[in-house]
Amino acid sequence: MTFLNILTTCAHSGLVDVGLEYFESMRKDHGIMPGVKHCNCMVDLFCRVGRIHEAVEMLFMMPSEEPDLPAWSTVLGACLKWSNIDLGQWVFESALKTFGKNASLFTLMSNIYANGEMWKDKRKFEEMKQVILTTSTNEKTLRTKVHV
Repeated sequence: MTFLNILTTCAHSGLVDVGLEYFESMRKDHGIMPGVKHCNCMVDLFCRVGRIHEAVEMLFMMPSEEPDLPAWSTVLGACLKWSNIDLGQWVFESALKTFGKNASLFTLMSNIYANGEMWKDKRKFEEMKQVILTTSTNEKTLRTKVHV
């Protein structure tokens, strides 16, 4: 828990080098293998200061087979914040392969396009998101409907 607190504090304070030192110290000095939450803190740390490519590298260093949705969403959100449309498209496609049609991914990508004034692409993603939400709602209704 202590390392998570330290890494979170570093992320919120923009202390990348200090965060990296603690992250590396976990393994080297304390024999603690960083878990998914530690890696997510590092992804957040890199994203907050615009070092998105390092955040992507961290995604692939995670101890699980695949990075989780919050990690991908953090990177996609950073692509929005730092106006990186090309990387945002790659991150979106990568996350989509793992998590399927997730409305939050479509929202973030739509906002990235809006930020880049790519209105046609934004509209397309908004429409796709609406289809996902409608389909999801219809599936839930069918599952909960009681037949007499």
